[in-house]
Amino acid sequence: MDKALEAASPLSSSASWRGNDLSLLVCPPPVVFHLEGMRDRITDATLPKAGRCRSDGAGQLLSIGPGVYLRVGGDDNSVTLKARFRAVVDVSSAWTYLAVAGPKAIELLRKGCAIDLHPRMFPAGACCATGFARMRIVLWRSSMEARYDMLVGRSYAQSLWSWLIEAAAPYGGQQTKECSQ
Repeated sequence: MDKALEAASPLSSSASWRGNDLSLLVCPPPVVFHLEGMRDRITDATLPKAGRCRSDGAGQLLSIGPGVYLRVGGDDNSVTLKARFRAVVDVSSAWTYLAVAGPKAIELLRKGCAIDLHPRMFPAGACCATGFARMRIVLWRSSMEARYDMLVGRSYAQSLWSWLIEAAAPYGGQQTKECSQ
């Protein structure tokens, strides 16, 4: 990982909080590209529809609006992305990557988010850009696991982390220095 990128994060990528049926993780900062404007309409079929995400093993492609995508994780291969999109902007240093996991994840997230996170409404492969605890985040669920990943603006990361820790207090946990994705 790029040392400059890691230094840009306001939270330690080894921070976590573990409680009964709930874990909060500060994950290592991924490469994040903002993508817009398909060069070839034929390849549209390979892209997720708005509000959906698709994994390719190396990372996630999140469709956060009509024709607007975030590429989270994977390699730093902007050349390949530039062949498909008119606008490819590395926004990695603008985001902090967090995850909420466990059987109580939905219960915790409901405290700060108006999105219906029931698995019928927000199934595996769903994503959205939304307000959370009065902050803007990008939230996604890549699998059937009870895990929700989020990107929050770097300047709000410490505030969101503090909010999550406080909201998680009823689940009887504590902060640790281990992060496992």
